[in-house]
Amino acid sequence: KVLIFQGSTHQNGVGSLSEIRKKLIELSDENADLYKQLMEDDNSEESKDERMSHYRYFYIYARNELLKICKLSEEKSINKILNCIIYMCYRESELMDNDSAKNILWNCFEREMIRRAKEDYTDSDLDFSTIVQKAGKTKELKKRKFSKYQNGKELHIAELEDRDKKYSEIIVRNDDIELIHEKICSERLLEYGISEKHIAELQKLYAVLMIISKRMESDRPVGKNKQICHIINSLTIHNNRNNGLNFSNLSKLCNFTDYQRKNIKNRLKELYLLGVISINQNKMDNIRFKVIYEKIDPKDYDISMVDMEDYKKACENIIGLLVKTKKIAVVS
Repeated sequence: KVLIFQGSTHQNGVGSLSEIRKKLIELSDENADLYKQLMEDDNSEESKDERMSHYRYFYIYARNELLKICKLSEEKSINKILNCIIYMCYRESELMDNDSAKNILWNCFEREMIRRAKEDYTDSDLDFSTIVQKAGKTKELKKRKFSKYQNGKELHIAELEDRDKKYSEIIVRNDDIELIHEKICSERLLEYGISEKHIAELQKLYAVLMIISKRMESDRPVGKNKQICHIINSLTIHNNRNNGLNFSNLSKLCNFTDYQRKNIKNRLKELYLLGVISINQNKMDNIRFKVIYEKIDPKDYDISMVDMEDYKKACENIIGLLVKTKKIAVVS
């Protein structure tokens, strides 16, 4: 291991070690999830070996994502970023036992690692001027190649699709879109060092929770006089409930990546701190809460900015509206 390491990660000039570490962890999680999906896909006519051959597209994508950090940090040297990755994989406790991280290292930088094993530390000649564009293209290619494994199962949330239950129409007005921007204000959060992508995740999650909540609103008797009122009901997200409102299905409605899905509980806590949800109960990994927004009676409205009946389409619609306003970054 000593022979393949050159220089110090603290002296190599790479602009942001934290960005490299964050990206490596993100790619490692995605690598592990893709492996699991490929191995569990029993409906595919391809052999497991054929399915695993698709991995070359993932590693091309992962290499470009890591090299993009070199480009953006103005450190146009594969050796410098490779020093950091090697150190993280073999010295840092968070990644030392992470096989996916080492798979990324050896598959994304195979030529460079073989040269280092021969004590040849010549930096690879690479045109960094087009690396950002290449990263975008390989991301799309990887997405297409793995789409049939990742999107094979249709999303179904029983609580929102009970045929015997009368659901409320989903009414979203311009005021609701403005509320999302107001409560999760990009300008204010950027001042606290929160990235645009992080802000986008919070806005998308709040928007999707608002759609689910509006779908689950109901008319019921309230108070001593049992007066019928339109009510915003509490929701429960379950840690484990097949075909139910669980963290995985919520992430799919938000169109989150696997890495973002793993952080969704933290994002919910942040929404609580921002005052857009009130958590009533957090027990055994299930979270019961209420989404905060202005209550309106759907009977008073005959038009909505999103699909009023299909909650899946409504989630797509509201995310599209947020992106259209150009107040949040596109997260995919």
